Amino acid sequence: MLPPLLIIPFFLMIPLNILINMIKLGDSLIGLILAHLAHTVPFSTWILRGYFMGMPKDIEDSALVDGCSRFQTLWRVVLPISAPGLVTATVFSFTLSWDDLIFALVILSKPRNYTLPLAIAFFMQGGEVYAWGELAASTILATFPPVILYLIIQKYVVSGLTGGAIKG
Repeated sequence: MLPPLLIIPFFLMIPLNILINMIKLGDSLIGLILAHLAHTVPFSTWILRGYFMGMPKDIEDSALVDGCSRFQTLWRVVLPISAPGLVTATVFSFTLSWDDLIFALVILSKPRNYTLPLAIAFFMQGGEVYAWGELAASTILATFPPVILYLIIQKYVVSGLTGGAIKG
């Protein structure tokens, strides 16, 4: 079975564009969100499936023996242990969507709806002279949200590795 990320976004362009236009969400951010979901959810599911399959069944069984219901087992045991996998899937999906130029270029046409990478790409289309300072500044500013997200979530990965396996 091929990983979902190996399905190149170019193969999804025409079908997704047709579907988004059929439901009258062309040139809207909602349509772009749906396109990103169609691209990132399969890979995130694939990552999480591998993560959950590697989780020992004995941990769930011991929580059930200790008197937890199925929901309590999920909430108190499985989710804290699976936090690193969930964070990995979240960061992957956010980064892939944040940096995307292809879907935005195909789906969006009005400048007021442009995403940051698309706006930067059209910012470069000048004559023969580029505004390198403004281009560099906008590119550096565009990298701040993923870096800040990673710095915030990094501590949850470490606490998820140790916090879910300790009883009490």
